[in-house]
Amino acid sequence: FFMCESSIHESQEKFDAYQCSTTCEAVKYLSNAIRKCMRGNGDQNREKWYHWDMRIATSTNLVSFRPDGGKTPMVDLFPIYAEAGCTLLDLNWCEMMNPKSELSGEDWLPYAERILHAKGKHHLVFNQSHAPYARHIGDHSYDTLMLRCFDLDVMLDVPLIVIHPLASGHDPIEDNISFLAPFVEKAEQTGVRIALENLEGPGEIQRAEDLLELVRRLDSQQVGVCLDTGHAWMRGLNPAHEIRTCGKKLWATHIDDNHGSADEHLLPFHGTIDWKSVVSSLEEIGYQGDLTFECMKENARLPAALRKAAVSYALAVGNSLLEI
Repeated sequence: FFMCESSIHESQEKFDAYQCSTTCEAVKYLSNAIRKCMRGNGDQNREKWYHWDMRIATSTNLVSFRPDGGKTPMVDLFPIYAEAGCTLLDLNWCEMMNPKSELSGEDWLPYAERILHAKGKHHLVFNQSHAPYARHIGDHSYDTLMLRCFDLDVMLDVPLIVIHPLASGHDPIEDNISFLAPFVEKAEQTGVRIALENLEGPGEIQRAEDLLELVRRLDSQQVGVCLDTGHAWMRGLNPAHEIRTCGKKLWATHIDDNHGSADEHLLPFHGTIDWKSVVSSLEEIGYQGDLTFECMKENARLPAALRKAAVSYALAVGNSLLEI
């Protein structure tokens, strides 16, 4: 879980693996012991440690945008991600929102089988997915496609799907209970968990405390929260505070940066978010999920020839994030 650059043997704290009943408990015990030793020496700059219990992932949309305004289908990007060493991916089912997408039509299964083949060929892991979304309560344009996402996730062994609650001019929490009901039922049938995302628009649920109230009212063990750091920051909210508010109900993240006024979806350190506080807050709550980049606007006008380099750079940024 953790690696330090100075000798662990200098530590005064000892660890006896035989005191733990399982290997998992032993590893957790050791990671905590090392963490305490490293922080207890009084010299924060002397030790460098890594949050190895967190993994860096990215949405498949990281390099999907093209300079001409179009988007490249995810299945054509898998080789690029794999070659760059980025094999932990969030499947962006928002691709379905393009009416020309193979996923949005009735003949969607062959495309899904291509994804399944690429998963095996490139040794990919899909940590979560993102459902297509409407904007307002009463818009059922994507309901059928959203239900299809659960079937895709089962087929591709995706454990969790991120869903947007819809905007409401009346009561966003009450209105979304009705809207989300069929998807919660589908989650309970399939075992795919739902993480509801904090949003940024008028009438949308922006605060973690309101999102948690919606989760509570839905009353399902299959529903938790996805915290989008950029959405919080652009609305004047402290992402670290929002993370602490979510606590154990935080199951997923969208990691992205901005300058506090627009939804820029930049890589960490490219905006003004305090990333040290973000990582510290995740550690404080014992976050068990991944740090999943949703930074598609970073590369929106990037030439295709630079895509692999862009993915490699994003991974380097992720590693720096873990070193904070």
